[in-house]
Formats: sequence, C-alpha cells, structure tokens
Amino acid sequence: MKKETTKVTKILDFHKINYELFTYEPNQRLSGEDICSILNEDPNKVYKTLLTVSKNKKYYIFVLPVNKTLDLKKCAKLKNEKSIDMAHEKEMKPVTGYVHGGCSMIGQLKPNIDITVDSSFLKNDYVYISAGEVGKQVKLNPNDISKIITFSEGDITTSN
Repeated sequence: MKKETTKVTKILDFHKINYELFTYEPNQRLSGEDICSILNEDPNKVYKTLLTVSKNKKYYIFVLPVNKTLDLKKCAKLKNEKSIDMAHEKEMKPVTGYVHGGCSMIGQLKPNIDITVDSSFLKNDYVYISAGEVGKQVKLNPNDISKIITFSEGDITTSN
C-alpha cells in the first residue's frame, strides 16, 4: 500500500521528522472546533495558519490555536506596522502556495515570509497543524518544526 503524502509530509520525511498524518472528509468547510471534535483533541493543541497583509502589502503568517481569535492590533504592533488585516482568500494560493483551509506554516511558497506562532505553541509536547491540504492534519512536536523553518513567537490572540 502506498503511503499518503502531501507537500508538508514530503518535507517532514526529507528532514526525518516524526509525525502522524490524520485525514478527514475535505468536502465541507469545517471550523477548527469541528476538526478538534473529529480528532478527539484539545483545541489548545490544534493550530490554524492565517495569512494577513499590511497596508504596504507585506504578508505575514500567524499560527494560533483554533479556539482563539487573532488580535490584529497586537500583530501590527508586534510587526511595527500601522495596521494589519486578514488577507483575501484569493491571495492565499499566490502568496502561500496553499488554498484556504489547507494552509500550512511548513512549505510556504515564499520561503522568506514572516511567520509568528502564538506564545503557547512551543509549550506543547505536540501540536496539530495543516498538512497542506484541506482535510489533512499532521501531529508533531512543535520543537521539530523549528529545526526546518524560521518563526518567531508572540502574544497574538485576543484576551477572552
């Protein structure tokens, strides 16, 4: 039987990083909480990847738990920008190489894109992130991700 692969799993395999691939029905728009339910997992360990853009068209990726909300004002301040907004869905593929709902922090089309993870990210013993396709997640140690891509940490979510 052939092993199922994605762009992300190929990169992880190349770097000999341990992970587990999880798949679910990709034909529907699922919320992060829906995905947690499918995975039977704590929402604080399942992360979403969001594309944002500044007024001067600089793109930023922010990675945060699916049950949290991105605080665009905190993000702008963190990146020394006047303001940052969510990028339009049509910008996703040309900027990241991924489609909406399948964007991963690993394997970005533009290797120098600025990636920031929530301050909780590296505190987990494992996290789930998109495997680069809708309906696919990888479970891995977040410290292993730092071995293959560059990212910073920050307080990027709203206080509940």
